[in-house]
Amino acid sequence: MGGGFRTRLRQANVRLAGMVRALIVLTLSACAPEATPPPPDHGLLGSWRYVPARADVPVEQRQVLVFGADGRYSMTDSRSVEAGSFAIDDNEVTISSSASGEITTGYAVTEDRLIVDALFPAGDTDGLVGTWVGAQSTADATSVIELELRADGTGHLVQTGSSTDDIDATWIRVDPYAVITFDGVTRPRSFPALPGIAIGEWLYERIP
Repeated sequence: MGGGFRTRLRQANVRLAGMVRALIVLTLSACAPEATPPPPDHGLLGSWRYVPARADVPVEQRQVLVFGADGRYSMTDSRSVEAGSFAIDDNEVTISSSASGEITTGYAVTEDRLIVDALFPAGDTDGLVGTWVGAQSTADATSVIELELRADGTGHLVQTGSSTDDIDATWIRVDPYAVITFDGVTRPRSFPALPGIAIGEWLYERIP
């Protein structure tokens, strides 16, 4: 009987020690700071192919832009390859390379579309009708663009900073572009657009 008691006592001590260790682990876990999660990529990571306004440009000749999870990017076309690092801050991306230096510009992304050099709504918009504002910065200069597109098909662009402009325009919607003709300029320009989200300079499609 004494041996049985000693056995039960040892078993109780083992259980008690286990409970103490579990309590210590729980206490330390509660006191330890939470791990900092990696910053969200806002959908930018992955491979993207440039979508030109001219559909007759062969796919194999179109620029491919890759943003990696390691903070590196590459930009490849039929003539050259550029590589460097990038950083994301909300709706801006800063890319840095020895070839082109550092530039910060706006971007907008959906599941399958990416717009670079993006302008964003300043106030309410109705489709593309409204005022769109964006900025682009280098180490030496910053330019700010404000583009107003009106419901009657007229528009106005003001650029301030290192480059300046103040010009009237007319525009039409030719999906996925806002085709804008500036006064005094013969050839219209096609600006890729995500209605209610962004208008920009460069349009890319996601490569699966």
